[in-house]
Amino acid sequence: KTNLGRVIAWQYTLNHKGAGYYFNTANELKDKINSLILSGETLFDVGIAQVNYHWHKDNFDSVDEMIDPHKNLTYAARYLKLHYKKTRNWWQAVGLYHSPRNGVDAHKYRQRVKAIWETL
Repeated sequence: KTNLGRVIAWQYTLNHKGAGYYFNTANELKDKINSLILSGETLFDVGIAQVNYHWHKDNFDSVDEMIDPHKNLTYAARYLKLHYKKTRNWWQAVGLYHSPRNGVDAHKYRQRVKAIWETL
């Protein structure tokens, strides 16, 4: 959130175990990612679209590509659209974007996103 209370997307961000990290530069974000990987952690969300490293890393050529805002968003949009093509429902696609294998988690995520959407 900004000092005015607005929510904005931030390109150099990472979420690990529910904690959000916001970095000033791509290099700072990359250092955090490499530190997590070296410690054996792979379940974390990366970049402006919060793409999960563990499940999606193989769809990128490198960490640099994964944290590139344009490539991160482009991948996320394609992944969301893939779920939309299956369901023909954007809200269901949002839930599957977050958790394609767990219906309960998908529902909770969909409800959180929808609540935020409705305030915009």
